[in-house]
Formats: sequence, C-alpha cells, structure tokens
Amino acid sequence: MLIKNEYLNWHQKEKQNKEKLILKADLEESDKSNSSIDAVPARPSNIDIDHTSPVKDDSFSPEEAQMFEQENAELFNELNSLVSEVSQIEGKVLEIAKLQEIFAEKVLEQETDIDSIEQTTVGTTENITKGNEEIREAIKNSAGFRVWILFFLITCTLSLLFLDWYNT
Repeated sequence: MLIKNEYLNWHQKEKQNKEKLILKADLEESDKSNSSIDAVPARPSNIDIDHTSPVKDDSFSPEEAQMFEQENAELFNELNSLVSEVSQIEGKVLEIAKLQEIFAEKVLEQETDIDSIEQTTVGTTENITKGNEEIREAIKNSAGFRVWILFFLITCTLSLLFLDWYNT
C-alpha cells in the first residue's frame, strides 16, 4: 500500500514536471516571439493542460524521445510489478496476522490447561506428603501394637505354665 502511494505521488510529480516543461517552453516561445514583429500570443494560463498527451519538446530528437518513452514504460512496468508484489506481501502479512491470532488463542487455551495441571500437581504432592506421614505413623503404631501382643502372648504362656505346674 505504501509503494502504491509512493507511485501515485511520483506520478503526480511527473505531471507537475510536465506542466513546468510546457510552461517553460511557452515562455521561451513567447520570448522569441516578442522579439519578432509577427508575434504569436502565448497560451493563456487559464486553459487546462492535457496530462495524458506526451510532452512534445523540439529539443529532443525522435530517438531520444523514443528512448525516454521506452524508459518511462519500463519504469511504469517496474512500478506495476512492485505494486503487485506489495499486494502479494500484504496478503501474506494478513495471513500471518490471522495465524498469529489463532496461535495467541491456542496459547491462552493452553495457559488455562497448564494452570489446572499445576494445581492438580500441587494437590497431588500435598496428598503424597500427608500419605507418607500417615504410613510412618502407622508403622510406629503397628510396631508398638506388635510389642503389646507379644507381651500379652508371653504373659499368657507363662501363666499357663505356672497353672500347669501348680496343678501337678
């Protein structure tokens, strides 16, 4: 879009330069004609100048004029190709912008998923820590319980042996 605007500005400047050349040629003609008796009046300034017609300057030979026209056509074609390239690039940039927008949406979706996974992981870690503490406590309690059962069984055994000895 920027190159298209630059092209339009360049084209407008070219028109202005053509106008200046025509006015300069008219002034030169009027200076020449003022010196002669059969003066031809200069072109009035209120007449609109046709910008579409090529500039006819007698100081250029036909070969030079053809060369300038060819160069102008080449420049015009080059600018047209630049405009088409810019429009293609503009389309690609718009496509990239759309893809980037989709990418940003997906990242935001993943952010919520990652936050929930993080919270689940933190909760799981806390549960594992609590579970390990309860297992340690259970091991301690079961060891004490085993000692009491062993003490009870030994006491019962000794009591039975004593009663058996006493009855005989």
